[in-house]
Amino acid sequence: MDSRGLVTLAILVLVVTAGCSGLGDETDPPTLTPAPVPDADVHEQVVTPSVPTESVATFTPENPSATGPLGLRDQRSVRTALWRLRTVLDVGAIEPTVVRQFGLSRPVDAGSLGMSDAVTGSLGPTVDTGGVPPGRVDSENATVHLLRGMYEPSRLEYHLAYLHTRFLQDRLGWADALARHDNGTLDRRLVATALDRGASAYAADAYAAQYSLSVDTPVREWQFGWLDSPWLARAAVRAGYDYAGGQITAPDSLGQLYTEPPNTTEQLLHGLPPGSEPPQPLEVTLVGTGDWNRVATEQFGELGIRALLSTRIDGDEADRAARGWGNDRLLAFEDGTTSGVVWVTTWDQPSYAEQFLAGYEQYAAAGNPPQTSVLTRPGSKAVVVTAGSSAFVEGVTVAGDNESVSVSLSE
Repeated sequence: MDSRGLVTLAILVLVVTAGCSGLGDETDPPTLTPAPVPDADVHEQVVTPSVPTESVATFTPENPSATGPLGLRDQRSVRTALWRLRTVLDVGAIEPTVVRQFGLSRPVDAGSLGMSDAVTGSLGPTVDTGGVPPGRVDSENATVHLLRGMYEPSRLEYHLAYLHTRFLQDRLGWADALARHDNGTLDRRLVATALDRGASAYAADAYAAQYSLSVDTPVREWQFGWLDSPWLARAAVRAGYDYAGGQITAPDSLGQLYTEPPNTTEQLLHGLPPGSEPPQPLEVTLVGTGDWNRVATEQFGELGIRALLSTRIDGDEADRAARGWGNDRLLAFEDGTTSGVVWVTTWDQPSYAEQFLAGYEQYAAAGNPPQTSVLTRPGSKAVVVTAGSSAFVEGVTVAGDNESVSVSLSE
């Protein structure tokens, strides 16, 4: 070989050697693609590779028995955190790209618990918001965006475990069973939120316990101010967390929760099979609406009623008022800037109807000012709430029995 060939070979060796240097002794497989360059106004740090196919992750850390926070400062530590959660849940799945960033460049998913302004305006739940989202999940692009903030290492890793669980729910097909709930009544949307975010909270807590992470604010105590109707989201997360703890004995069985999920929040709250305790028969008929336009129809369910009442009254009182739920149907109306609701509820026994009536009266009186509402009893097991503007409430006529109620609105 001539001298020119030797020089060329030496240059190639230097280039290859330089290309192999990186974080520690970590080397990326050649099939991995680089993550996209972040926007200039968002400070992001990509710390795991982008996986272009649905291949199952094979990474294993050098010291799998180690516990304690990882720090998440480099690629190896983040991949170890992802491995840890897969181990806790005992699943094989694609390894998502994790993007650590100081701010979120896109809005966070607000969830499925939003309701018409006519509903919230007429019922007037006392709402407190707050908190910062831990990040967001982009399942379609196999990416988890982790908000760095000023969190200490244990809490940052805990946030990743929560977001990673939500990612796995989708990629493993667990969330498929919840799709029919996401676009249903409020009662069904609460079930979906409970088994999505509440079960993820259960997994994150199991992760923290197994790897000795100290977390001062667990997911079930978050305010969820970034979601629609945070008062409902908080109730759903806590109910889903308790449901998971009651249905499975270990986090490696988390996937079983989605085999036959509950159909109602009554089943969710009491750990009942999906075919048991179906809603009681209830027919609501509009005889006349006058100038009012119906803008929404909802079914709150046991958890929705409990969540609403607990925004103003003691939680135990709200729980008692919602027990024995049979069925409910809420109709919301608007006439220009004025709104009102007619909320028909039916209960398993007359005593449960009495408990709801007492709880709702306490809730209405606790408003500031006290809420304008009228409660009527078309049957021994039925209670109808009419609430909203005075013009609306005064013009509603209700008749019927426990299973069939007719509603008439004045002009």
